[in-house]
Amino acid sequence: MKKTTLSAALLGSFLLAGCGVESDIKTAIKKKHEKEICFFVAGRLPAHPWPHDAAWMDKLADADIMVKHEVTDKRRAAMMGTSHEYDLSSKGRKMMNDKNELCYGKARLVEIVDYTEPQNNNGVEMIRAQATMKYEITESWAKDPAFKDKVKSGEANINETLVKMAKQGWVAR
Repeated sequence: MKKTTLSAALLGSFLLAGCGVESDIKTAIKKKHEKEICFFVAGRLPAHPWPHDAAWMDKLADADIMVKHEVTDKRRAAMMGTSHEYDLSSKGRKMMNDKNELCYGKARLVEIVDYTEPQNNNGVEMIRAQATMKYEITESWAKDPAFKDKVKSGEANINETLVKMAKQGWVAR
């Protein structure tokens, strides 16, 4: 009877320890990856895009996120390859983050696919994990085919290395 109770207690503690690690992995990946999803617009605004970038900027102007202006200086227009410049509208300024990225959706963790047991690598405890993320477009303009190379959508697997910190616990790097 004592052996059965002790074995069950040990097995239960191992199972709980495994759940703790997976929970820690979820927490670390969520902290790093569950956020707004955005794409880079331009280094400076107003933007003077190359002709191949003008198509998606025109779509942003159609959605009242950017304002399109005619460039009156013909030499400047010839150098840029386009006769228009684009700046953010007031609506667009609310959607822009501090990295000049336009935000259009949310990323969320779907599941932890797999992970290694914690390993010691030169005195640093590490875990390698694979997770499935879902990228949800929340802005209707971002669903336009003109943005297919700019936006993430659907599900994708990511690989992450987690490091155990003394005060923070497991942290995704």
